[in-house]
Amino acid sequence: LSLLNQEDRKRWNQINGLHLQTRSIPILDQVIAQKISDHLIEPSLDIDEETKQLIASMTPQEGVAAIRSDSAFGSLLASAMPSLQYSRVLSLLDPPTIRAVAEKSFEIGAQDLKYIAIKLTKNLEQIRGQSRAKRTFFTEKVPQLIQELGYEKEAALFDSLASSGDLDLLQKTSLDFFPADLIDQLPTEILKDVLDSMELAKKAELISSQPQHGSLLLTALGDGRLREVLEVEINDLKKNAARFKRVQRQATGLWQEFIDQVRKRIRNSSEIKEDLHDTLTDWCRSRVVAMKPRGSSSEVA
Repeated sequence: LSLLNQEDRKRWNQINGLHLQTRSIPILDQVIAQKISDHLIEPSLDIDEETKQLIASMTPQEGVAAIRSDSAFGSLLASAMPSLQYSRVLSLLDPPTIRAVAEKSFEIGAQDLKYIAIKLTKNLEQIRGQSRAKRTFFTEKVPQLIQELGYEKEAALFDSLASSGDLDLLQKTSLDFFPADLIDQLPTEILKDVLDSMELAKKAELISSQPQHGSLLLTALGDGRLREVLEVEINDLKKNAARFKRVQRQATGLWQEFIDQVRKRIRNSSEIKEDLHDTLTDWCRSRVVAMKPRGSSSEVA
């Protein structure tokens, strides 16, 4: 509320029957926050269940596209979307667009929102149709190719998705096939879970074959008796010249197997996907920006 100018504060007075001069700004901010919280937790919006489910299924990028086509959609989404989902939409919008949504909200009533909800349904069909049209046969095949060609060639495949500008598909693919380049950014609990599922000899072979990642994997295991036993196994492996040489030859395959298990762990856990959302969103946006032609100034939705 402290960000409002004098005129906007007067408007807030008129709408809510509050007297700003008799209440401190922090207290009024709490009042506003509670109003918003109550509205998000128990929306009073009178729209059909099918439209509510449609809104719940929208990606942040679809929300951005809808709002850019008509700021009135922002008011509807603020009323119908869960707060976390809507905050992700807002995080992708520029300040002028957010201001336009806020200003539009002053003008819209409950009956207007019912009409806007009908309009959004048609708009979303167009947005999703355009998104599908952008996808080429090759980009649709990228997830399968990542699986078949392996981590050494996946960077070029992720870049092909980024070049298409299809951020939705890039994000979905990166969740299904977590980028090998980001393995060292994963929470150690995930790495430990995968390592704990492996036999002792297999763990020793993996760690001894990966000079770049070995210390990371050992750290993920933590301290304790099991790590001591593993370090003994690794030392014995390195003393066996023939076995150590074989493990070095298999380094690529061993790392691929580990990456595949990490990806399976991520795919099977909605909680982990949620935890990784921000990391992957930032990574995907940076890839799209990096693949833009020089001189391009279009925004990444």
